[in-house]
Amino acid sequence: MSQPIAPSSGLMKSSHVRLIDFLPAESIGLSLKATEKESAFEELVALLPLRHAERRLALEVLRQREAVGSTGVGMGVAIPHCRSTIFGRLMIAFGRSEEGLVFQSVDRKKVRLMFLIVSPPVEVTNLYHRVLAAIVSSTKDEHYRKRLLAAESVAEARSILSEAVF
Repeated sequence: MSQPIAPSSGLMKSSHVRLIDFLPAESIGLSLKATEKESAFEELVALLPLRHAERRLALEVLRQREAVGSTGVGMGVAIPHCRSTIFGRLMIAFGRSEEGLVFQSVDRKKVRLMFLIVSPPVEVTNLYHRVLAAIVSSTKDEHYRKRLLAAESVAEARSILSEAVF
């Protein structure tokens, strides 16, 4: 199932958009096996509706972006993100690691919650920065993070993620 360019929830008409509008159930992984950043990127990219060649390129773009500076924002959260012409639209994947993984986060703590954002350099919805800000804002809330960590199903995680509005 592909993610919509402009979700049918009235994206272009409303001033508020839900993060979940760009995050289908297929793009959520609640049990990442990765123990390090590189393998976590592979798992997250695999959650996106991309062809094999696009996945390889996406991983390279992510590596290049991460070389500029870690996207581990602290509090057990990482938000790897990048833009490239290989992406036809804004897409998001969410992954959770039970054990946590080494990510070179700003607070040097293991990452357990990861949000991958990919987008073309110019996107019709012009939501890239708003999506990034919504994730940062939501994950600053300790209760929100704890609920995501405790979610027992993709449906429950989607319900919690649907609270992120921008």
